[in-house]
Amino acid sequence: MSKQEFLDKLRAALSGNVPAKLVEENVAYYSDYINAQIRVGRSEESVLQSLGEPRLIAKSIITANSGEEYIKNGYTSSNNEFVDDRYYAETREQKLPRVVRLHGWAALIVLILILVLVFGAIYSLISLFFPLIVMGGIVYFFIKVFKDWLK
Repeated sequence: MSKQEFLDKLRAALSGNVPAKLVEENVAYYSDYINAQIRVGRSEESVLQSLGEPRLIAKSIITANSGEEYIKNGYTSSNNEFVDDRYYAETREQKLPRVVRLHGWAALIVLILILVLVFGAIYSLISLFFPLIVMGGIVYFFIKVFKDWLK
């Protein structure tokens, strides 16, 4: 099978099952792929053999783009025309991490809770070590007093 036969079979298998724009996109993709592989030194036969049957490729494209995918991807099933790129922009935005934004009083409540936790932790540490600090200060004071008194 030649490159042109492969592309014709792919086009025929896709036509009527997916929008015309999608047919042309896939035919162009496989044409470019075959040309690129030939440029790097592979024979046309080996490239086509590695790709497999065009009807199986078409079947996977049809399955991947069936049903509601037309509408989600911006295609209308009634006239098989591409509507716009809003779906792709929304999909890209959904993959970005979402930042939680708190408004007004909610942000104030979160800030107060954080401050209460921080001051509570500081108070716990001080109350835990305060007796030790006081005892250490008293011992230091007596050592200082008796050291001067013994001299």
